[in-house]
Amino acid sequence: METVYQAFRVAVQRYPDHEFLHIPAHACRLYSSAAISLSYARAEEQVHDLRKYYQRMGYGRGHRVALMLQNRPDFFFHWFALNALGVSVVPINDEMAADEQAYIIEHSEACLLMYLPELAEKVSALAPLLQGRPDCVASTELQRLPPPPQLAAGEAVGTATECALLYTSGSTGKPKGCILSNEYYLLSGSRYVELGDLCTIEPGSDRLITPLPLVHMNAM
Repeated sequence: METVYQAFRVAVQRYPDHEFLHIPAHACRLYSSAAISLSYARAEEQVHDLRKYYQRMGYGRGHRVALMLQNRPDFFFHWFALNALGVSVVPINDEMAADEQAYIIEHSEACLLMYLPELAEKVSALAPLLQGRPDCVASTELQRLPPPPQLAAGEAVGTATECALLYTSGSTGKPKGCILSNEYYLLSGSRYVELGDLCTIEPGSDRLITPLPLVHMNAM
């Protein structure tokens, strides 16, 4: 396995009917009337459809896409679809002030901001600060997906490919962008499942819980 997407695909093949993601009713009450239970196979369908959209428009290695998708299944769908193509993601905290969001989006040189339709008002306030760049598209309006800037052909997607660009809190100055590769994510994930002892995880039967936001490395 050389990418996050490939690791996900391995799990899909091994456990298609197992739960990939479970969100308790209390945690998703603001956007769902019931708890969310999503199998690996169903998640892969969503990822596959999104991957086709992005691929058709020409997204690939060297591009970055900012994601303002909160702690929802959509975040994983877009992340894995983009990762399959070698595109890096830039998580954006929707609770940040508009000027803070604008700094990260501009500094990261993201060519697209993908956001939840419920956040349209926040994006409208953010747009003037971005001066028309990058394009902003709601996750329910993929037919409006614009083509990204053309890039010269690069190396094949692999472990060294940038997976995400995460920013520090900026407590001592402007936030710093941390370039994290596929290898970084794969090794971090392996660390969790290989701890053993009291933290031994049984493949195919145990699952992990996280209360953390997807704009942080730990939850991703």
